[in-house]
Amino acid sequence: MVTTVGDLHPRSRRDLLFDDHTEMRILSFKQPWLAQELRELGHEVVTCGHAPSMQVQIPKRIIPIQEVLQLVGGFSPDILLFLDDSMSALSVSGLDTCDIPSLFYSVDTHHHYEIHTQIAALFDHVLVAQQDYIHRFQRCGTPVTWFPPWAPRRVEPHHDKCFGAAFVGTLDVNLNPRRVNFFNALSKRIPIHVTSGDYADVFPFAEIVVNQTVKGDLNFRIFEAMMCGALLITERTHNGLFDLFKEGEHLVTYEADNIEEVVERCAWLRSQPKRLREIAHAGREEILTRHTSMHRAAALDKILRPLTRRAARPDRHYVSMINTAHANRTLSSVGQPPCIHATESGLRAAEDALKAGSLPSERETTVIILTCGLFDQLTNQRVGADLIRRFYEKFSDNPLLAFARIHSLIKKGAMEEAHRVAAQRFNIPPDQSISIALDLIPRIVRGEIYLAPE
Repeated sequence: MVTTVGDLHPRSRRDLLFDDHTEMRILSFKQPWLAQELRELGHEVVTCGHAPSMQVQIPKRIIPIQEVLQLVGGFSPDILLFLDDSMSALSVSGLDTCDIPSLFYSVDTHHHYEIHTQIAALFDHVLVAQQDYIHRFQRCGTPVTWFPPWAPRRVEPHHDKCFGAAFVGTLDVNLNPRRVNFFNALSKRIPIHVTSGDYADVFPFAEIVVNQTVKGDLNFRIFEAMMCGALLITERTHNGLFDLFKEGEHLVTYEADNIEEVVERCAWLRSQPKRLREIAHAGREEILTRHTSMHRAAALDKILRPLTRRAARPDRHYVSMINTAHANRTLSSVGQPPCIHATESGLRAAEDALKAGSLPSERETTVIILTCGLFDQLTNQRVGADLIRRFYEKFSDNPLLAFARIHSLIKKGAMEEAHRVAAQRFNIPPDQSISIALDLIPRIVRGEIYLAPE
């Protein structure tokens, strides 16, 4: 595929091949990460998301990809790049019917691997920051690559160190009580500056940065601290840490939550200032050599150039529907309109699955019932009930769909027909089937029954 930067008029280029000098048009979602670096590599990048810093603002709701493409005007992307914004579900729907190649970067995999491993099926390539979770993505069939974090900007170390030790990060006891307790305890043992905010205001002035993770994750703070010329003391974790750096050469580690070991390490390093500076210098040099934003942009460039749309999975529409159901869990606290948008997107995906004749699994059936029931509750319509009817007519052997059909008939006041369906479908008295439907279906719609992935 050959593209030219500068001309914003749409054109058909899907059947052309990239070469080493080809620029791509990249539409990047949610994060500004690597946008400028990709531009420096010759690509045209447009960022879109909720933050004011993004070039195109999108509404804070589930938004169909076709609506996004209208918002970006004449920009006709060759690639859709989705960057993890610490949310479990995508806020963009319709990827199951979109023909533009796409890539997803999962950073907070340690928090959201269950939904991330499911929505991976919507993409043509997945990048994962946490190496230990790679195997969880492999069964989805989407190519997956370990893609570690990086130092997002160049920061020069300061010669005058104001802090013997420091930490900068989220300190919310409701989000991470383990971290707050850890630094409260450590502060009683050693002088350490603990704060939130911009790391670049602190790390260049610190001799030592103590890193603490949420779930043994490979976090950006590792790379940021080393870039700033501080000696990094971080948890002895996996997730690829020791594939990138050497203990005692680039950084120093401690056992998670082991206050005594951190105190001992800091004391020894402070007593050996020459060794402290050597490790800090070697760590920074390793970052500058292999782990800057430009290094990651170059690696991403090699993945994006040959990226093409994979053959669609039969269950792709159900995957899209499940994503909107996950999004609804978050949106339910925001208000009714965002939930209506989400359930509308879910209904569209379910309709597409029905048209494709894709047999729903037990879990997918629960999400069909949840989506249809919730939409009718929110809108006082029977659109969802009608979709349940058509699903049941297509897949009458599915017991959950039979219970859902019985329930919708009762809600409609068609008791005679509900008895007929119950008698035809189940080998138990119709009244017993009706009793089960009246108990089971509302619980599914309320989200009380949500089966784990198969």
